[in-house]
Amino acid sequence: SQNQTSNITYNWQTLKARAIQGGVTEDSLKSHLKNELKVKSTDEMTCDHYQKAFDWVNNQRYSKK
Repeated sequence: SQNQTSNITYNWQTLKARAIQGGVTEDSLKSHLKNELKVKSTDEMTCDHYQKAFDWVNNQRYSKK
């Protein structure tokens, strides 16, 4: 299943763009990272962090009616 996510470039810009696209503010994204994923700085984010953050952003997008 590694190949499925290879088309997503994991970096802060794409994550932030995806979030804003989905109606998630940068502030709420950052507080999610800090509170849920225990990430202090975006510089220390791993692929796993990005995976979880992308999933969360996608869930936010689809949970909005």
